[in-house]
Amino acid sequence: MAEELLPMLATAGSPPTGPGWAVEFKWDGVRALIATGPDGVRITSRNGNDVTAGYPEFAGLGDGRDLLLDGEIVAMDDQGRPSFGRLQQRMHVRAPNAHLLAAVPVSLYLFDLLRSDGEDTRDRPWDERRARLEALGADTWPRVAVSPSFTDVAPAKVLEVAKAHGIEGIVAKRRSARYEAGRRSSAWVKTAVLSTQEVVLGGWTPGRGRRGSTVGSLLLGARDAEGRLRYLGHVGTGFTEAMLRALQERLAPLQRKDSPFDETVPREHARDARWVEPRLVGEVEYRNVTPDGRLRHASWRGLRPDRDPEEIRIDLPLAAPTATPSTGTSAPDRLATYQRMRDFTATPEPAGGDPSPGEPIFVVQRHRARRLHYDFRLEIDGALASWAVPRGPTLDPSARHMAVHTEDHPMDYAWFEGVIPKGQYGGGDVVVWDRGTWTPAKTGDPAAAVAAGELHFDLHGEKLAGRFALVRRRSRDASKEEWMLVHKHDDHAVEGWDPEEHPRSVLSGRTNDEVAAAPAAMWQSGAPAATAEVPLAAADTRAQAGATEDELAALDALGAKGTWTVGGRELALTNLDKVLFPGDGGAPVTKRELVRYHACVAPFLLPYLAGRPVNLHRYPDGTARAGFWQKEVPDHAPTWLRRWHNPEAEPDETQNYFVLDSTAALVWMANYGAIELHPWTSRLPDVHQPTWALIDIDPGPAVGFADVLTLARLYRAALAHLDVDAAPKVTGKRGVQIWVPIADGYTFDDTRAWVEKLSRAVGQIRPELVSWEWHTDRRRGLARLDYTQNAINKTLVAPFSPRPAPGAPVSMTLAWDELDDPDLRPDRWTIRTALDRLPDVGDPLRPLVGRAQILPAL
Repeated sequence: MAEELLPMLATAGSPPTGPGWAVEFKWDGVRALIATGPDGVRITSRNGNDVTAGYPEFAGLGDGRDLLLDGEIVAMDDQGRPSFGRLQQRMHVRAPNAHLLAAVPVSLYLFDLLRSDGEDTRDRPWDERRARLEALGADTWPRVAVSPSFTDVAPAKVLEVAKAHGIEGIVAKRRSARYEAGRRSSAWVKTAVLSTQEVVLGGWTPGRGRRGSTVGSLLLGARDAEGRLRYLGHVGTGFTEAMLRALQERLAPLQRKDSPFDETVPREHARDARWVEPRLVGEVEYRNVTPDGRLRHASWRGLRPDRDPEEIRIDLPLAAPTATPSTGTSAPDRLATYQRMRDFTATPEPAGGDPSPGEPIFVVQRHRARRLHYDFRLEIDGALASWAVPRGPTLDPSARHMAVHTEDHPMDYAWFEGVIPKGQYGGGDVVVWDRGTWTPAKTGDPAAAVAAGELHFDLHGEKLAGRFALVRRRSRDASKEEWMLVHKHDDHAVEGWDPEEHPRSVLSGRTNDEVAAAPAAMWQSGAPAATAEVPLAAADTRAQAGATEDELAALDALGAKGTWTVGGRELALTNLDKVLFPGDGGAPVTKRELVRYHACVAPFLLPYLAGRPVNLHRYPDGTARAGFWQKEVPDHAPTWLRRWHNPEAEPDETQNYFVLDSTAALVWMANYGAIELHPWTSRLPDVHQPTWALIDIDPGPAVGFADVLTLARLYRAALAHLDVDAAPKVTGKRGVQIWVPIADGYTFDDTRAWVEKLSRAVGQIRPELVSWEWHTDRRRGLARLDYTQNAINKTLVAPFSPRPAPGAPVSMTLAWDELDDPDLRPDRWTIRTALDRLPDVGDPLRPLVGRAQILPAL
């Protein structure tokens, strides 16, 4: 069944060549698994969500045959090129109306066959699956095509064809490979098309961390047909050290006081800019272009001293505009009023932003201007439709709160938290009071519903949830468009609920007073400016305190399933007596024990998870069977469960990550079958800045635990010699890891290089124990001193997290002298014994959380 599978994913890289590989186009759309049969068609997304109703064009596929197909749903622009911007108008609509279906038609490109007339074909080689797919006759189905494949054409030639036709890239597929559902496999290798653009340098921003004394990014432009210097975005990658030095020397004498661009540069780029005379020309490569003409995923290629800056013209493919189906108004046009009312050289507010690639978002900002009010914003067709609500939104269905319709705001405003200077429009302090996703109700065209004066919708936020309605009413003031905001009577309704009793930001935990006291501490577009980190709000203390004795007694009294209240949240628990871990000389471990463990260990575990994206290793059928990784938050997750939307994610990558910041969240994960919790090394909102440097002693079968301890003690001696604070932990399986806290400003490149130098020095002392081979089968059973986990979205198991092994062992933090304990084993503690240790010994790693430590030069 389609709902039991997730699609196979490709790794990024240069395309392999040779007769063992085939090449296909990589379409810029949304991935889909399509199950057909006598009962109709079911379409699921790459994350397993049912999206059938959103694409009625494909309701009759398959002629009733029992098939499971893999493909991509694509929308084309007016030139017949794939347009993800246009497709976004369909992605959020669960029941599109006839107008939207006609305005944004979609096609389905098929490239794999996973079930053929009831036969599972996933274990068959790609060649066979491809031949059977082509034999289906799917090209005769309405709005369906089988994506071309090439077995005798060089990948570079196919990439040229893709570029010429506006296709995103290519995927090389090993012809002998099986279909690995739910895995990112090296049997499929994706390569993106990269275009080039000559650019004029109009400014630069300083770097951070080790690049703090030189160029961080360049601000780019080119001239339009009228000769105006237009802003094309910025580039911060692709530089060598020599390039940076040369750029610094060339830019220094060109300094000027104001921007050379003939349009406003977005505040987030202009805030720290050093402007220069537009005399230098360079070249960048980029992947695609945003609807407002900005380069995406740009990388620097080098200076072009042979080119005249006055002759550099915009040479970009036209991106399909993000249009409102009911009005035809593009998102940039809708922001004209917003931009006209603001001076972006004075206000820190953002000027633009791209639509969210997942469900449409909503945001509510508590705004103290001349009067306190709440700004209520819904993403509709690439911009934030906005209302000012003086008394704020409420969960009380008996309340009717006035809302004044205001100008649309740009998408980046959803992250804006800070102080608008006095004298500027809306001057005052702003916090992100709530945010989440929303879905329209009773309509497939929310823009048309707003125009008609009545919009019904469901909110999925951290504070607000359930069915709401906005209804326009006759205004007594002709200068205002007045609406009423109401909450419907549903399961989320709470009588007497007052927004003023919940004043803190869901982004930073700050109040308006705290924001006003530190106006430089900006949280904009997901990146902080002056301050590195805001501590968890005091209001969250109870949520992180762990279960009480009364709550644990209530859990013990539950049957196999039931509702349990913990940390102020009601959770529906299921299959509590299911065995998740085989016994290791004792009784098997059940889900009830896992739930209880997380409820009790929360005060120790949450400091390593809160404020960070977390990847889950799930074993819903128990650890005796295969598990799988899950990063995407499912649609059925509770609305109070915090999540982080990754604005840099590609369409086929994880969009919304788990953020576990409460006891209830840990319990929900345990009930969801999550055994291992792997937090990112970086905190929100700046996920590119690590807070730990990680050392992983990963033993092979020829290395015993005594040898692992020898290597760990060598690290202990080296770190002590360097006067670096760190702490070890056993992994719960076979290894030892060492966590080193670091100060702000380091990049992942910095930490990876530092750990590699340290590890190679340690490895030289006992070379007979260590292999530096990447592939496990080439290590001869030796240990790998792994430094490569120091990268974004590369993770190690969290302290106190269970491991998928008999007896339910946990990863336990240690004091350094415990490495000398003759009874130490990597799986010494389990979820049944760990809680006996913690009250007496505590957590030796906890004092290092947040430690601002400078890594010494090696």
